Amino acid sequence: MRTEYGVLFGHDEEALGFRRFDPYLSAHWQCQDALPARLSQLYEHRLFIHPHDLEFYGRRRLMPVSGFNEMQGDEKFTIAQKMGHI
Repeated sequence: MRTEYGVLFGHDEEALGFRRFDPYLSAHWQCQDALPARLSQLYEHRLFIHPHDLEFYGRRRLMPVSGFNEMQGDEKFTIAQKMGHI
């Protein structure tokens, strides 16, 4: 989760301080920093794909305000894909 946050929002763990233990709790304050928000002027379609439930860490709420305009969660994956067998 911290690596995912770092890639999407561009903040490393040292900059987060105590928030590094759950950066998604306060990420809604940094949506303008998110990579998909920054790329929205260049790319019309910004897809977030995650093999687990999008409710976890509030991804279903957070990712659209961070600039993604389509999301696909665990419902799009087979059991084998989720387990890394494919």
